[in-house]
Amino acid sequence: MDVLRKEVSDHLEKICEWKRWEKTDISRKDLVTKSGTLNELLDHLTSDLSLMAKHLKVAHWQRTQYQKLKESLPPNHCILTIDFAENYLCKYQQEVQSAHWSYRQVTVHPCVFFYRCPKQSCHHIVTDYKVFLTDDLKHDAHVVKFILHKCLTYLASKKIVAVQIFSDGCSSQYKSKLPFLHLQELQIMHPSLKICRHYFGSNHGKSLCDSSGGTVKNCASAAVKNGQAIIQSSKDMFEFCNDYLSISPPINGCQHLVRSFVHFDAVKRPTNGCELKALKGTRDFHCIRPTGAGLDVRALSCFCSVCLVNEEGVCENEEFVLGWSLMNVKEGPVELDVDADDASECSQDSLEGEDVLINLQSLSKCRVDFFVKLQEMLSACSTYAHFKSVCLSAKPFLSSFDLYVESQSFISASAVADKIACSLRPAGLELLYPVLTEADGNCMPRALSIACFGTDSFHIELRCRAAIELCLNRSYYLEKEITRSMQIALLSPCGSGFDLNDFESLPGIFDADTMYSSHLGHALGLWQVEAFANVLGVKIVSIYPTKGPSVMRKLLDCHVMPRKDRRIYPHDVPILWTSNRSDMNETYWVANHIVPLLPFSLIDFVEFQS
Repeated sequence: MDVLRKEVSDHLEKICEWKRWEKTDISRKDLVTKSGTLNELLDHLTSDLSLMAKHLKVAHWQRTQYQKLKESLPPNHCILTIDFAENYLCKYQQEVQSAHWSYRQVTVHPCVFFYRCPKQSCHHIVTDYKVFLTDDLKHDAHVVKFILHKCLTYLASKKIVAVQIFSDGCSSQYKSKLPFLHLQELQIMHPSLKICRHYFGSNHGKSLCDSSGGTVKNCASAAVKNGQAIIQSSKDMFEFCNDYLSISPPINGCQHLVRSFVHFDAVKRPTNGCELKALKGTRDFHCIRPTGAGLDVRALSCFCSVCLVNEEGVCENEEFVLGWSLMNVKEGPVELDVDADDASECSQDSLEGEDVLINLQSLSKCRVDFFVKLQEMLSACSTYAHFKSVCLSAKPFLSSFDLYVESQSFISASAVADKIACSLRPAGLELLYPVLTEADGNCMPRALSIACFGTDSFHIELRCRAAIELCLNRSYYLEKEITRSMQIALLSPCGSGFDLNDFESLPGIFDADTMYSSHLGHALGLWQVEAFANVLGVKIVSIYPTKGPSVMRKLLDCHVMPRKDRRIYPHDVPILWTSNRSDMNETYWVANHIVPLLPFSLIDFVEFQS
């Protein structure tokens, strides 16, 4: 600019006209004709160019970091890109004249996930499109929170441990005090995920969300014009897209392009707002992450090894992206507004603790009905925060139903021998007989119910009690023996792809394993064995056959003691890991079933205990 000013130094006082985008009285930018000297024009141009240079630097850096992360995305990490598309107009192939002036609209919000293929032998990136459709036409932060909640729940089911969320910086939707509060709430609702928000330096037309939304709307419009579909609402559009545009992953094998659709009704919005304060310099930071103390913010995003996996050390780009600053949009701790979390069709997710108490109180006199209802409540939880609230509400009622563990025998339990398990019984256990146990996951609750009570009718109660025990004593099970906990996580049904060196992923796997353990038919592992020992107050003798990998036998062939304050009954409860598969041999053998081991009579039981 100095060179330009020098070139026209003889004409600086000359009057000229130019056009400039400026905010008008109606709070929007319009192209305004300005008049003044050439010197004033150069002053305006200098000011605008300095802002333009900063904008280009930020836009280039954020886009570069986004591409860098896609190319080197770690396992169990995800990139989530979100953006509203323009609304779809519900037009007709043949319509009356008046319909032309009152088209219904559908809100279209595409989300694009990038994550590593879950198949261990494959390292390709999966591009997963999830398009949300609704008649709710308010493109506000509450809709975004609902969509993100569903997305994060989906990622947790895929055992993702960290998610980087990218979007533009629209203040009413993504980047202002209310979305920042929602970010803190979402982190509380999804403790197994590490969430970080990033904002592109430029706004529209810069991600796959735009092409995804355009593809969906173009296909819907073409189908209407060709007379193949009539789309009058978001529900009609969802049914069309679900039938013709979905791309589902195969049961076996890889699928690196996935597309699905989600329909929801109007989002519930809170009637009473809370006092929030704007974060100073909101426009200047492009990376934000929730912490226990508030929100960490910084100028730009960085995905160096230190920043991406939270390693100890100094960020490689600290001089450029600057350091983290702690800010808060609300005084005091963040509390979840559960009622506003989900749409009307998802009312189960917004069940309050008070409602749980009312539901359980009405059943507290009937043992079977109580635990059946409790199991339904636990398995219906979509977030760990909700799961924990149900556990806390149910805990006072558990003492109303005492557990009396009694010595059982093959005769007293009217048992039937498991022939396959008999052949797997290790030497020295001839006094014990494997009991035929009905299939339910790997049957651990049913096996322990038979071993302790002579019947499998307590299996739902034991499943609920173990899930509550794990949830409410989380730190005990995670910190007791960290090496053993890492090995347990590796064998957990929720630990697929887990790295024994990845200590930070352990709590997320434990939380997912605890939640899913409440589901009927879900296979259970050693964490649940430890929980059952504490719930029943007995020592559980876990016996693994002399087959298969030795690492499995070393971990699963063990004595599991309850905590000292929980040891109630002196006798042991033996269970045998077995398998009902016929396609395995001595070397390649994996257990998928558990049966109790009972003495033929109580006299034999006394001899076994001695």
